Formats: sequence, structure tokens, C-alpha cells
Amino acid sequence: MPMLQSLLAERFQLVLRRDTKEMPVYALVVAKNGPKFKDAHESDPNIPELSGRTDLPAGGPRPRVTFIRRGRLTIQGGNMPGLAAQLSNFLGRTVIDKTGLTGSYDLKLEWVPDENQVAAFQAIGVPEGAGAPPPDWHGPTLFTALEEQLGLKLDSQKGPVEMFAIERVERPSEN
Repeated sequence: MPMLQSLLAERFQLVLRRDTKEMPVYALVVAKNGPKFKDAHESDPNIPELSGRTDLPAGGPRPRVTFIRRGRLTIQGGNMPGLAAQLSNFLGRTVIDKTGLTGSYDLKLEWVPDENQVAAFQAIGVPEGAGAPPPDWHGPTLFTALEEQLGLKLDSQKGPVEMFAIERVERPSEN
């Protein structure tokens, strides 16, 4: 990322300003009945999505892995800030971790994505199939699935969101 920033600054004379504004966000919180998952441990077996993979080092530490398919999120050894970041991508709104959970977890979440989420999956290059629920799968929304399957929920709030303002940009110089 620093190399790309340097390239953009040099080639386009790009100058950005970071700013923080109060905007609508979702707070990821523990639902009323508590979380429905347990801490992950190095001695735990890999999640099924990793079985048969030959690109992982044999006998090494248990890898932290995230699998994203349309309507399915599977995480091995993840944390709550990482889950919040993934949810931000799916929802198009900043999700802030306010669970207070600090461990490492194996999580699996399945839901029926709405049309905006399907567009977000396509924009970030999420592959179809390969374990995704079928398109006509009649399941819960993302909000319902979070509460039913993981014991977490998203509360709509106002919160700080980092924004970038372009202060200057020019046409690129010739090579």
C-alpha cells in the first residue's frame, strides 16, 4: 500500500487529507443470549474448507483463514475486529466491534444476501459456487443470521468514520 500511495503522489501529484466524520455505522455487539461460538485453539482441527488443501504448510501452526462466498462467510482463527471489517464490506457501512470479545474464533455464517450485498460480492471479486448457498436458498437475512447463528447483532448508531478528501490531483506526466 505505501508503494501505491507513493506512486499516486508522484505520478498524479495526488494529495489527500484524512478526515473523521460522525456518520451512520453499525455496532457489532453480543446479543441478549450471548455468543454461540467458542474460542479456537491451535490444537483444533482445520475447518472443513481446508481439508485436502496442498498449499498449506504441513505441521505448521493452524492458519488464520477467511473464506467468502455469496451468502457464506467462514473464518478460522479470526477475531471480532476482522469480522467487523468483513461485515463492513458486505453492508457498505462501517461496522465497529463493540463486542468486548478478544479471543480467536472459528465462525460460520450463512444468509440470503440482498441485491446490494450481491453487488458488493461481485465488486470485491467473490467467486460464485464453491460452497455458497444456492441463489434460491430461503434463509435468513444477514442481520437475522448473525443473531441466530453467532449470537451477535448489529445496532445502528452514529460513530466516527474515516474519510479521505482529495486536495489536489493532476494529469499524469508523460513517460
